[in-house]
Amino acid sequence: MLKRLFPKAAKPGPPSATPMVPDDATGAIRAGYYVILLFFGGLGTWSALAPMAGAAIAPGFVKVEGNRQSLQHRYGGTVRQILVKDGDQVTRGQVLMRLDDINARARRQSHGDA
Repeated sequence: MLKRLFPKAAKPGPPSATPMVPDDATGAIRAGYYVILLFFGGLGTWSALAPMAGAAIAPGFVKVEGNRQSLQHRYGGTVRQILVKDGDQVTRGQVLMRLDDINARARRQSHGDA
């Protein structure tokens, strides 16, 4: 037993043609390869043949990220009246606010006077 644990030191000289792994270890390595092959082969076979008839169903809801949308008029202006409240559902084309037209009137008057 001690001779197996502590083999004699290699003699100096050219490297030998014998394999570096002892013969008794190659069987253990081969068995390890078979175990790995069997594991992954079984896993692949199971994943190919396992029935996937069901689906995971869970309650939930979709929420807008940030929950706010920015609005900006092309030419700017002062808000005169806000027609919706926080949390209201809006539809496309619905009027959300009314702008004060004082800037447009002033601009029109200045162009009309000139």
